[in-house]
Amino acid sequence: MEWRDSTGMRLGPRPWVWQLFFFVGACITIVLAFQAFRGPDSRAKTVSTDEDALTAGPAVPPPRDTLADDEFRAPPPLTQPAAPRPSPRAAQPATADIDLNPVRDATLGVRFDESDAFFDLLQDAARTPPEDLEAKVRYDVQYVNLMTDPSRYRGQAITIAGELQRLTPFTAASNRHRLQTLYEAWIVTPDSSPHAYRVVTSQLGVGIPAKPARLPVQVTGYFLKQEGYVSPAGVELTPVVLG
Repeated sequence: MEWRDSTGMRLGPRPWVWQLFFFVGACITIVLAFQAFRGPDSRAKTVSTDEDALTAGPAVPPPRDTLADDEFRAPPPLTQPAAPRPSPRAAQPATADIDLNPVRDATLGVRFDESDAFFDLLQDAARTPPEDLEAKVRYDVQYVNLMTDPSRYRGQAITIAGELQRLTPFTAASNRHRLQTLYEAWIVTPDSSPHAYRVVTSQLGVGIPAKPARLPVQVTGYFLKQEGYVSPAGVELTPVVLG
């Protein structure tokens, strides 16, 4: 059978362009039907490892540097109380004439190259009249300040008042000031409890017994460093004050 138009001309086969158009349309229909069949969560199953890494928490930073033999890195506390803002009236260190550059925090004890700064501060505290030393004191510095930002307060005069829990005399190492007998005191203050300050002094105040039993005291001296010591709980840190 032949098909002719209204003029009597025979109709040929359908043009190839329309055949291609219907073929592409059929392919698109098949792809859409396949995606609908897989479901809305199909993308989550094909997320790459790199995409997952973008949603992860921040990576743990690498150690700052290699620790020396006498240093250690203490783990940060779970919570940290807010540090009081320092007063602008005492922005400069009170002992700028003493070289404190060799002093390093978080070391066990006083290192050999810190000994000059250690004895210079002790000698300065011993020779400075009490009223002059009191005039240098920063009263806005608390335990949390010294534990969170020790370098900022190094060499500055502070006053601590608390309970003297232990006092131990010891012989000083060789030094240019010829200091011989020193005293190590452990003092717990209201803002440091249950932790203590380590105070080293070359002289004792009037009325301080050789073996005090939780004696209330007040000490004015220079902050040296954040020092490590060994306790039953492990290695801990304490502020060192030289008075």
